[in-house]
Amino acid sequence: MEDPSRAVRMQCNSLATVKIRGAVWKVHVGEISIYGCSVGGTGLPFRQGEVIKMAIGSLAPIPGRVVQASFHVVGIEFDAPQHPSVAEHIATSH
Repeated sequence: MEDPSRAVRMQCNSLATVKIRGAVWKVHVGEISIYGCSVGGTGLPFRQGEVIKMAIGSLAPIPGRVVQASFHVVGIEFDAPQHPSVAEHIATSH
């Protein structure tokens, strides 16, 4: 299996919502691959290891977990790799 940290990443400027611990946060998706993405926002209270669901546009929510967290940028790993066309759709939708 490919190392997710070495996967091809696409620059993205999509808006998404992340549901975590019953709260919903609006975030900007900065980069995306078939394995996960980075999201940014102000004052994100996410902690490494937390389970999330991320919704982007009309796509079904994508389950994942927080693998890296800081105050403004969060790394999310999807529970299952997404089809490349899904990642490309997210990367090109604004």
